[in-house]
Amino acid sequence: MRSSTNCFTVSMAISDLLIPVVVLPDLIAQLYNDGLWLVHGALGDILCKLVHNSRNLSSLVSVLSMVAIAADRFRAVVHPMRPPLFSRKECKIVIASTWLVSLVFRAYSLYAAKLVSFKGKLYCYRSQWTGTNSNGMAVKISRLHMLIYFTVVFGSAIVLTVLHSCMFVSLHRQKSHLHLAPVQVKTRAKRNQKIARLLLTVVVVFYSLFLLFFCPWFLLLGGIQLPCFYKWFSINCTLLYPVANPVVYFTFNQMYRRGLKRLLFCSGTPIAQTPDS
Repeated sequence: MRSSTNCFTVSMAISDLLIPVVVLPDLIAQLYNDGLWLVHGALGDILCKLVHNSRNLSSLVSVLSMVAIAADRFRAVVHPMRPPLFSRKECKIVIASTWLVSLVFRAYSLYAAKLVSFKGKLYCYRSQWTGTNSNGMAVKISRLHMLIYFTVVFGSAIVLTVLHSCMFVSLHRQKSHLHLAPVQVKTRAKRNQKIARLLLTVVVVFYSLFLLFFCPWFLLLGGIQLPCFYKWFSINCTLLYPVANPVVYFTFNQMYRRGLKRLLFCSGTPIAQTPDS
């Protein structure tokens, strides 16, 4: 189970947990309390910064992890006779780098998110920047952040598209020669095909949700007004990703399904690697 692909998947799963553990409780509390912040003092300020920082942090770690997984599977599929792309040590470095890059990108939220008192009530907002033109500066920084965020996601989409296209071309060529290959090669080719379908589905689900997220921003920049419901849905549609991700993995990967059964029913049977894993 301790392959580089599974290690990247675990990192992505941990980032997904930030949504139900940190973000969703805050959203539910605000819905029932008209946006009021319930925790006061230093702890409330820390939680306010944590909530603002966790949302896009989760998605950034996920997309960078998917790029690492795609690169790892590309090496295994296109160049199966070469050693793995990432050693165990390099895998740890890549995982740490994805989190570090995402944290640096979201660092401004740790400064800007603060508790604000208004008419005796406490709210958690991204505070305005100080200066003579604080509102204009805040808008510029917000737009710059969204532009960088879009560039990272769009650039990752291009890399994922290229890598998966090469993998599917290579798998198609392997499939045409499987009748001449030994049993080990056939087993590896079938496993690669199943993994490639899994990764493609994960990528399609991820970017379908993020397309809904980015569309309103471009429409608003073009002066097109959108209904409030669509704005709310587009902003929160990325919260569906941590739900869709495990569903996809357990649907396409028999090894994960066996692991879930073992966890739920306390089975001591080890999880064996199979051709359809």
